[in-house]
Amino acid sequence: MAGRTGWISAALAAALVAQAGPALAQAGGSGQGGTPSPASACRKPELSDRPRVDKSEIERVTAATQDYVDCMRPVLEDTRKRAEALIAEGRKAAEASNTMANEVNAFVEAYRRWAQEKASEAN
Repeated sequence: MAGRTGWISAALAAALVAQAGPALAQAGGSGQGGTPSPASACRKPELSDRPRVDKSEIERVTAATQDYVDCMRPVLEDTRKRAEALIAEGRKAAEASNTMANEVNAFVEAYRRWAQEKASEAN
């Protein structure tokens, strides 16, 4: 029975993942539609492609990288929490769908037994 309804879980999970991007973007702002993203306030440092850089450049980039990581940390944590909530919601929906599918399958099986019984009584 799990094989029959397992695809429902997979389909719901795929739909949830497909909708998670827009849902996360709406909840936290994606930088689209005029709403600035919290991540847009975080400035990612540029890494020099020059063959040689001096010690002060390395120190500047190191400090800028740490600032960027510190800025992004709460953004990432917030996104993770929202994603976990969506995943939990998806699991509940998949479980409910599987329960309904099992109920329908049980009813169909009961109907088949009933139909066979009625058909044999009619003969």
